[in-house]
Amino acid sequence: MRRAVPFVLVVGLMASAGLAEAKLCGDDVGGQDVPCACGDVLVSDLTLAGDPLLAAPCEGDGLLVRATEAAQGVTIDLRGATLRGGERGTGIWIVDGGPGGARVVSSGGRGAVEGFRDGIAARGGRSVARVENVDVRAPKRDGLRLHGDGYEVSSVVVEDAGRDGITLGGRDYRCHGSRASRSGRFGFQIDGRNAIVGRPLAGNLAEDGGNDGFHLMGSGHRLAVAESRRNRRDGISVRGSGFELTACNATGNGMDGISGEGGDLGFFNNRADDNGRNGLVVSGVRLVDGGGNAGSGNRGEGQQRPAIQCAIDGTPCKP
Repeated sequence: MRRAVPFVLVVGLMASAGLAEAKLCGDDVGGQDVPCACGDVLVSDLTLAGDPLLAAPCEGDGLLVRATEAAQGVTIDLRGATLRGGERGTGIWIVDGGPGGARVVSSGGRGAVEGFRDGIAARGGRSVARVENVDVRAPKRDGLRLHGDGYEVSSVVVEDAGRDGITLGGRDYRCHGSRASRSGRFGFQIDGRNAIVGRPLAGNLAEDGGNDGFHLMGSGHRLAVAESRRNRRDGISVRGSGFELTACNATGNGMDGISGEGGDLGFFNNRADDNGRNGLVVSGVRLVDGGGNAGSGNRGEGQQRPAIQCAIDGTPCKP
């Protein structure tokens, strides 16, 4: 049985949640199953089943996760339910997910977080381990905003984010099989170090965004099987070092298909077609053309020179 949480800590948690009515909740709070309501502080595993949290849209935050006393990372299972907000607060805000971080999943069908200012947010070494099988709908700002080490994002869909669909930072994290549609700014914003974004048969898609589809910064990232289409600016934009782009496609974007600059960048079997300005055009130092890169039908709009279909550091791409 878990140790009782000191009264002083309870008061502090309530204050940090921003609601005087907030309480500790979860499937095991001192040996009791305490249902969660809007703004409550989750301290143990939670399987949603008739919790007051689901009864009506939350006026502020949905759940604040602070499992400082947990023996292991907590699991939040949405069980196919939709957590609704009123355009304020964060749907699931993970401050401390327990040792190894929290898992936000949905068994028995896709779960959803809808209508909050931010959908799911986490930051810190003990914040998040996994987010899987979840839809985030119409957040006023960001759909998913995570920063940590070694976590995984799988089968997440963000639609109609006011700013960014999926924003990821930290080290050694993974993201695959996910989609961001109609984001106000970036579909995917990737920062930090050594992320693996996409894998065979489980790439990521960014479409119809207001800026870049994929916006990469930092170092050491591997972007594979990314699809970026009909975004207002660039399909894929890279600014950093040590990146590899493999089997990515950028089609019908408003500016360049794949663009950017940096050092030690490698490009393998990428395509950029029918974009408004150029196809694949990158510059920097120690760039590698691994072959199979190509572009066609790019239109050169707004330029005094013809469109560059495919060039790496000024040299036409290898066949």
